[in-house]
Amino acid sequence: MKSILRGFLAVALLFSSAAQSKTETFDLITFTAPPGKREAGAEAIGFTDATATTFCVMAVYKSAPGSGDPARDFKDEWNLLVARQFDVLSNVESETVDAPRGWKMTMGAAKAYSEGQRNFVALLTTYTGFGVKVSVLVNYNDDLYRPNIDKFLASVRLRAPAQGAGSSSRLPMPLAGAAPAAPSAASIGDAASRFTFSVPPGFSEASGWYIATQVENR
Repeated sequence: MKSILRGFLAVALLFSSAAQSKTETFDLITFTAPPGKREAGAEAIGFTDATATTFCVMAVYKSAPGSGDPARDFKDEWNLLVARQFDVLSNVESETVDAPRGWKMTMGAAKAYSEGQRNFVALLTTYTGFGVKVSVLVNYNDDLYRPNIDKFLASVRLRAPAQGAGSSSRLPMPLAGAAPAAPSAASIGDAASRFTFSVPPGFSEASGWYIATQVENR
């Protein structure tokens, strides 16, 4: 597994400057689209190339707030994107290196299993920098896909997020007692005294505001 990881790591660091066909950009990452069926959502773009007995799934995920620590970012993303989805059958071997344009790249791999996909290799690459993390996940069960995986990883390029721009829908929980002061009824006229409503389920009152909180993982 370690030799496989280092082989992919060397390829990912190439960042080839040659012109690429079918290049597309998703959030902060630009890449050459690999072969396979394309599926796009708000949080990720995936490509599935499969036969009756083999498969390769490559996915690019939207940036999320990072910790600034590449090892921690990789661990968090591994737990979210791999460990919670599949049975991990071997120790995760990972390595962090400097990547172009101020990013740190951590790549790790392990053998995994699922009822639908059976035995396969999960290969996760997490980029840390500029207050965010960006992940690319490849699951495959046959080395015949290695050339396409190599080309895909070598095509990846990242840009820094715009200053002050938000990233991902995974927002932190609001701090207790941090609700703004309620507006005065007098400040919005007599209509306020005639306005009534029913509080929907899941809402609670805090400092004059009715608040509901929802936390989602991509």
